[in-house]
Parts: sequence; C-alpha cells; structure tokens
Amino acid sequence: MNPHTPISYPRDLIGYGRRPPHAAWPGGARIA
Repeated sequence: MNPHTPISYPRDLIGYGRRPPHAAWPGGARIA
C-alpha cells in the first residue's frame, strides 16, 4: 500500500467495501 494511506482505510479490499450487494438469484438459489 501507499505509505500515505491513512490507518483507517474505509474499504476491506475484497471488492465492495463493508456493504456487499444483495444478490437475488432465480428460484432462491444460493452460492455453494
């Protein structure tokens, strides 16, 4: 990371920050 990045970084670096999107899969399917 950049040495000038604040300690309290607002993202979890996984892709969506702290609030992942809600996915509505057809037929109530879920990811295994």
